[in-house]
Amino acid sequence: MHIRRTTRIVLVSLVIVVAVGAACLWMSLTQIEKWGVGLLHPNSKDTPLMRAYSQLHMTCGKLRHYADEHSTFPGGASTNGSVDSLVSAGILSADDATFLHDHQVEYHGLSLGRSAADVPVFEMVFTNTKTPRRIVSYGDGHTVMSDLETKP
Repeated sequence: MHIRRTTRIVLVSLVIVVAVGAACLWMSLTQIEKWGVGLLHPNSKDTPLMRAYSQLHMTCGKLRHYADEHSTFPGGASTNGSVDSLVSAGILSADDATFLHDHQVEYHGLSLGRSAADVPVFEMVFTNTKTPRRIVSYGDGHTVMSDLETKP
């Protein structure tokens, strides 16, 4: 009887620890999404260019995470060509779509069966700097930035 009670106390304690940990993680992720600077290195400058890079990387990361967990999009399709349908499915937020539209980000589509490092998903041109930059996020989740004249 004493062992069952101890086991029950341990299980309840474990559930509480997991719930608190999940709540802390959720709060951290929502703050990263809210401010859009979660991927900035502590020593990097908080500039509009770095915020755009970070936001595009995080948005592509959401798609990469979805692709890792699912084999099809809602409705059964394995490819998707619309940001709006990603928002409707709950994969991206309305804020993500607003960022993509406001910054004229080109969405090349995402194939859940082919998420390679050479397949671009998002591409944007950032012109609010002395040297315009091209920012591209790829199907495997990585993001690169280069001078506008060169294609990454």
